[in-house]
Amino acid sequence: MAALKELANDKKWAGSKVAAASRTGEIQWAYKLLPQFKITSEKTLDDLFTFKEIYPGSKLAHFKKLKKDSGLEYHEMIFFDDDSCNTREVSSLGVFCVYNPYGLSEELWELGITEYVKHRTTGSTKGKTVGGSQYYSDDS
Repeated sequence: MAALKELANDKKWAGSKVAAASRTGEIQWAYKLLPQFKITSEKTLDDLFTFKEIYPGSKLAHFKKLKKDSGLEYHEMIFFDDDSCNTREVSSLGVFCVYNPYGLSEELWELGITEYVKHRTTGSTKGKTVGGSQYYSDDS
């Protein structure tokens, strides 16, 4: 939740394009829930997401649409997910991925952002995945 609050409130993220990419078959239900998840007293998940790709199928389809709609190249994107199959698949496009198998901890958020910046400074357009279960403490 700390990552979402940071995205919603910290001025350093102003202008960032944030997306939801979900393979759920419960499309209407998912869209109905987004405005119910409060990040702050004034902002919800629905407010935070610039793009919403919520439908069954491959994450590749989600990201191809996100690339088209956002105008970003794959290597400019960072993707946090709890499914290693998804991070492996999306990384093949050139997206920087952060695998968070038990949910997005503050530690993995910080690691992901730090490693993404390092990766981008190399000029690489290849995908990469960081993270994993070793980045969870007992109090996460």
